[in-house]
Amino acid sequence: MSGDEITNFGTQPPHGEEKSGFGKVGKWIGTLVVLIALGGGWYWLQNTEQIVIPEDPKPQEENEVAAYFTQTLQDTFVEEVGQPIEGFEPQMFLQVYPGLLPGDFNGVEALQGVYQVQNGEIVFIEIADGPIHSAGRAISRIGMTVLFEQVMTRFDVAEPTQEDVDIVLQFLREPPTLEEGGEIEKIIEPI
Repeated sequence: MSGDEITNFGTQPPHGEEKSGFGKVGKWIGTLVVLIALGGGWYWLQNTEQIVIPEDPKPQEENEVAAYFTQTLQDTFVEEVGQPIEGFEPQMFLQVYPGLLPGDFNGVEALQGVYQVQNGEIVFIEIADGPIHSAGRAISRIGMTVLFEQVMTRFDVAEPTQEDVDIVLQFLREPPTLEEGGEIEKIIEPI
């Protein structure tokens, strides 16, 4: 090797060869790998099944009247008792609405379970899929809709308006006693 070749060693390829380290065979292999990867990706996308998530057979979406019912219940509790840190539970609403009955909460969904009535008592049944957290017993939005529907059904209100909600909630706040001539069918829930 001459001195000139030694100083330029590795900076320029010898005459007639490619500048890259792959050469012609390496380029063909690289192109082939890219084409196989693209073809495999296309094949995978074409053969991937669409995952269809079925709708839950849960109550109707919360409508304006149900939202009004929920907000009124929650606001009343906050005004009289204070803001709960981890959501609202049945006992909280029973505290400020003594006309609510345990049966009104039967099947009411919570964040990590459901409320059921057993022997006349409201019982929380835990059905958490993930890690248990302290707000797991809080009634969910769907649960509040179930509560709304059950209360309105108990009072035979088929298509409730906000005015109907106000009347029912007033009754639940100050339910008549038997001495006052209250309607026993509306006060005592059939079990």
